[in-house]
Amino acid sequence: MKDVIAVNGSVQYLLNNNVKPFLYLLTDVRFLHRRREDFYNFSRNSQFTIVNLDVYEQASVDDQKYIEENCLIIRSFYRREKGGFLKKIKFN
Repeated sequence: MKDVIAVNGSVQYLLNNNVKPFLYLLTDVRFLHRRREDFYNFSRNSQFTIVNLDVYEQASVDDQKYIEENCLIIRSFYRREKGGFLKKIKFN
Protein backbone atom coordinates (compact mmCIF):
# COMPACT_ATOMS: atom_id res chain seq x y z
CA MET A 1 0.00 0.00 0.00
CA LYS A 2 1.29 3.44 -0.89
CA ASP A 3 0.96 6.50 1.31
CA VAL A 4 -2.28 8.38 0.72
CA ILE A 5 -3.05 12.06 1.26
CA ALA A 6 -6.64 13.20 1.84
CA VAL A 7 -8.12 16.69 2.03
CA ASN A 8 -11.13 17.83 4.07
CA GLY A 9 -13.98 15.31 3.67
CA SER A 10 -12.36 13.06 1.05
CA VAL A 11 -10.84 10.96 3.83
CA GLN A 12 -14.28 9.45 4.51
CA TYR A 13 -14.01 7.34 1.34
CA LEU A 14 -10.63 5.99 2.42
CA LEU A 15 -11.77 5.10 5.93
CA ASN A 16 -14.91 3.43 4.55
CA ASN A 17 -12.58 1.21 2.50
CA ASN A 18 -10.21 0.42 5.39
CA VAL A 19 -7.41 2.67 4.14
CA LYS A 20 -5.59 4.71 6.79
CA PRO A 21 -4.48 8.05 5.33
CA PHE A 22 -0.83 8.90 5.78
CA LEU A 23 -1.59 12.62 5.69
CA TYR A 24 -4.89 14.39 6.34
CA LEU A 25 -5.11 18.07 5.35
CA LEU A 26 -7.78 20.41 6.73
CA THR A 27 -7.83 23.47 4.49
CA ASP A 28 -11.40 24.76 4.84
CA VAL A 29 -12.68 26.28 8.09
CA ARG A 30 -16.26 25.67 6.92
CA PHE A 31 -15.56 21.95 7.07
CA LEU A 32 -14.43 22.28 10.69
CA HIS A 33 -17.48 24.34 11.63
CA ARG A 34 -20.02 22.10 9.86
CA ARG A 35 -18.49 18.67 10.43
CA ARG A 36 -16.48 19.03 13.63
CA GLU A 37 -16.94 15.43 14.80
CA ASP A 38 -15.89 14.15 11.38
CA PHE A 39 -12.72 16.25 11.60
CA TYR A 40 -11.84 14.70 14.97
CA ASN A 41 -12.55 11.21 13.63
CA PHE A 42 -10.53 11.78 10.47
CA SER A 43 -7.64 13.26 12.42
CA ARG A 44 -7.54 10.37 14.91
CA ASN A 45 -7.59 7.83 12.08
CA SER A 46 -4.80 9.41 10.00
CA GLN A 47 -1.11 9.08 10.65
CA PHE A 48 -0.54 12.85 10.45
CA THR A 49 -2.91 15.82 10.32
CA ILE A 50 -2.02 19.23 8.92
CA VAL A 51 -4.24 22.27 9.46
CA ASN A 52 -3.95 25.60 7.65
CA LEU A 53 -3.15 28.56 9.90
CA ASP A 54 -6.28 30.44 8.79
CA VAL A 55 -8.42 27.45 9.82
CA TYR A 56 -6.66 27.33 13.19
CA GLU A 57 -7.19 31.06 13.74
CA GLN A 58 -10.95 30.77 13.09
CA ALA A 59 -11.41 27.65 15.23
CA SER A 60 -12.98 27.65 18.69
CA VAL A 61 -10.69 27.67 21.73
CA ASP A 62 -11.34 23.94 22.29
CA ASP A 63 -10.59 23.12 18.66
CA GLN A 64 -7.43 25.24 18.76
CA LYS A 65 -6.24 23.28 21.78
CA TYR A 66 -6.85 19.95 20.00
CA ILE A 67 -5.10 21.23 16.86
CA GLU A 68 -2.09 22.45 18.86
CA GLU A 69 -1.74 19.10 20.64
CA ASN A 70 -2.45 16.74 17.72
CA CYS A 71 -1.79 18.47 14.41
CA LEU A 72 0.84 20.38 12.46
CA ILE A 73 -0.14 23.96 11.60
CA ILE A 74 1.06 25.55 8.35
CA ARG A 75 0.45 28.76 6.44
CA SER A 76 -1.88 28.45 3.47
CA PHE A 77 -0.48 27.38 0.12
CA TYR A 78 -3.22 29.33 -1.64
CA ARG A 79 -6.40 31.26 -0.97
CA ARG A 80 -9.64 30.04 -2.45
CA GLU A 81 -10.96 32.45 -5.05
CA LYS A 82 -14.63 32.94 -5.70
CA GLY A 83 -16.02 34.63 -8.74
CA GLY A 84 -16.40 31.93 -11.32
CA PHE A 85 -14.96 31.30 -14.72
CA LEU A 86 -14.77 34.90 -16.00
CA LYS A 87 -12.85 36.16 -12.97
CA LYS A 88 -10.33 33.33 -13.34
CA ILE A 89 -9.78 34.15 -17.02
CA LYS A 90 -9.43 37.87 -16.28
CA PHE A 91 -6.74 37.43 -13.63
CA ASN A 92 -4.84 34.43 -15.02
